[in-house]
Amino acid sequence: MPTSKHRRNGKKRPTRARPTTSSRMRKNRAYDQPCPRDLLVEEFGDEGAQWLTEEYERPLNLADLELEKAIRRGTLVMDHPERGVVEYTVAQVSRALQLTTKVTLGLALREGLVTQQQVDEVDCGEVNHEEDGPDILRADHWSEGLFLNERGLWNFGAGE
Repeated sequence: MPTSKHRRNGKKRPTRARPTTSSRMRKNRAYDQPCPRDLLVEEFGDEGAQWLTEEYERPLNLADLELEKAIRRGTLVMDHPERGVVEYTVAQVSRALQLTTKVTLGLALREGLVTQQQVDEVDCGEVNHEEDGPDILRADHWSEGLFLNERGLWNFGAGE
């Protein structure tokens, strides 16, 4: 698997400070179940499994595996609050996550809740969602801005 463009070019990786998921949004039990190495190798091969382990900087759980499988497919099956089950591309979800971050930070800056320096620390500038979408999804998954719900579908976390 290729390395992140952000790391390869020395650019800042997409990161986001997110509130934790509210108690009304129940996460899947897959977060508590470690991903067996042989399953990871079966899905992504030895090289891919090693790359993912290094990328996550920790052992993967089964929810991480589900995200990586969705990234590889290029689509996420989302649990839309009004339309039910909807399939979106990685780039579409990435755009939605980045737009939400920009709007939230802009409002927080206007209200004096954050400083311009804090906004600049989070802002990654222009993003090519086709190429960098997986990095944005991973960052949001790690910070609970995107999570696998108890129905096995993806949801936006608190504040999305």
